[in-house]
Amino acid sequence: MGLMGILHLIRSRIVAVLLYSTGLASNLLLLSRVRISQLLFAGGVSVAISATVAAYILSDYLDLKEDRLNNPSRPLPSGRASVTDAKALIILSLMVALAAGFYINVATGFMVALSFVLSSLYSMPFIRGKEKYYTKSLLSWLGGFVGTFTASAILFRFSILSFLVASVNGTMIMLLVMIGDIIDYEGDRASGVRSIAVTFGQETALVLMELFLGLLAAFLMGIYYLASYIHPVYLITGLAGIVATYYALIKLKSSEFDRRAAKMTKQVLRGLYFTIQASLILGVLLSFMM
Repeated sequence: MGLMGILHLIRSRIVAVLLYSTGLASNLLLLSRVRISQLLFAGGVSVAISATVAAYILSDYLDLKEDRLNNPSRPLPSGRASVTDAKALIILSLMVALAAGFYINVATGFMVALSFVLSSLYSMPFIRGKEKYYTKSLLSWLGGFVGTFTASAILFRFSILSFLVASVNGTMIMLLVMIGDIIDYEGDRASGVRSIAVTFGQETALVLMELFLGLLAAFLMGIYYLASYIHPVYLITGLAGIVATYYALIKLKSSEFDRRAAKMTKQVLRGLYFTIQASLILGVLLSFMM
């Protein structure tokens, strides 16, 4: 097991780790109204981090053949990490996630296991959910949803509010997958992956992304309505980020789906994700500090 190889694998997925961990952290603070012990909060975040590492490195391992074409600079196809490194990291991070999850409670352990199953269905041979646009979209949304809804299991508080917060994360993950499909359009078409962009065209994929941005705005307004104690900075910042992202999609279309422009749009979407999570954390903290 090479330590440098494992570090390269983790570093390549640091953005995904931050996305999922901040999503779960914001939901924990929101549902508990900041009345959560530091130990439980740290335990919940550690579950999110280790479960995300296990899921994404599993995807890297199973998608090695495609990544040699679409993403040759990633650790596995570039040779900076070995298959053995990937297997060791998957097993270790999954064991940590399951142990921490079941230590918190059975529901949390179940959510960790469900998250890993969804990741397996996405890329596992003979199933390959990612090869068909409908299973790819569903599994992507569910993966983001379950990752954040785990906060409800940790606190054992299930409500419409927690469903909406998890739906925001599920929708954001699906948007990131859809822009990834536009970036990987040529590679997916060559390898037989029937993404939305390949099946219906890049323009149709872009229209769907615009519709999902509208749905995202509706989720944010629903959260703000149900959790009236949240500071308005949450809704204002989130909606402003959605408008900025919508403008980025328009620019992408005007560029005729240039791959570099698509990659820039993906960065904008990542920024939107972090903006929504950070503004939720800030909105909750401000409401209880004032």
